[in-house]
Amino acid sequence: MKHTLRRHVLATGMACTAVVALASTAWAGDPDPNSKLEDARARCIEAIEVRQTEIGELSALAASAPQLTDSHEGTIKSFLSAASIGLAALQVEIEGDQDPAELREDCTAIFDDYRIFALRAPQVHLAVAGDREAAALAKAATLVPRLQEAIDAAAAAGEDVTVAVELMAHLQEALAHAEATLTGVVDTELGFSPEQWNANHSLLSATTSAIRAVHTDLQTAVSDGRAIIAELKG
Repeated sequence: MKHTLRRHVLATGMACTAVVALASTAWAGDPDPNSKLEDARARCIEAIEVRQTEIGELSALAASAPQLTDSHEGTIKSFLSAASIGLAALQVEIEGDQDPAELREDCTAIFDDYRIFALRAPQVHLAVAGDREAAALAKAATLVPRLQEAIDAAAAAGEDVTVAVELMAHLQEALAHAEATLTGVVDTELGFSPEQWNANHSLLSATTSAIRAVHTDLQTAVSDGRAIIAELKG
């Protein structure tokens, strides 16, 4: 997914440059300026259609993600719907543009005002991943009392539970760190706007790092849990 998304962003960025350049030169001494203008218009409309398709796919992904919270799904539906409506209105303007400068401005808006591939797609994928980790974290937390009961029972039976106690402490530390790291992360990243992304292309880096850190913490907790069970059985 990551490589596909990167290729998509690069391809659409190149398309943006080509379309805007084409619109800029539509009447710049060309013997057939109308041909250039219509070519640019067609490229702009194609760029919108590609984004409308992506919006549909992102909407379907959000609707089918079982761990995505209702709140996050609602936020995603809201900004995707607004983008779809905005792009449709922009297409109407582009279809009527007769001046190259106006066409260039409207074509640029396809990319700068919506950022479907650069921002919206990653936001949706990160939200799905973040809520999936949150669900896994909640499930892992329910296992802690059961493990603690097993440790307490072993201690009451006179067994040496020193290692198990240390592992439990490490497990709980990992879960606590994961919870603190994940808190509010998805809400924050879903709140970013295209304007913010235009000003800072690294806007989602912190979210990506946080979700990866949570995944690592959960792997640590699972490993500790298995080690506790093995220790008590031994």
